Amino acid sequence: MPEPLHLAVALDGSGWHPAAWREPAARPSKLLTAAYWTDLVQTAERGLIDFVTIEDSLGLQTDNSIVHAAPTDRVDRV
Repeated sequence: MPEPLHLAVALDGSGWHPAAWREPAARPSKLLTAAYWTDLVQTAERGLIDFVTIEDSLGLQTDNSIVHAAPTDRVDRV
């Protein structure tokens, strides 16, 4: 019998695309809450995903190399 295949999902902000948080279904106001991440993990569990990975910390970033003080155009891992 072949070895079982394990499926995983890497959760990253509201999605891998830098502007994913701007999509109507992205829920950016809830992005930094535990409930948001719990919901994503429960969705993965219902999809029979074996495990998920989550970055160590979350924060706002920017693609603008000039503005460093208040990044607000991108949600990504830190």
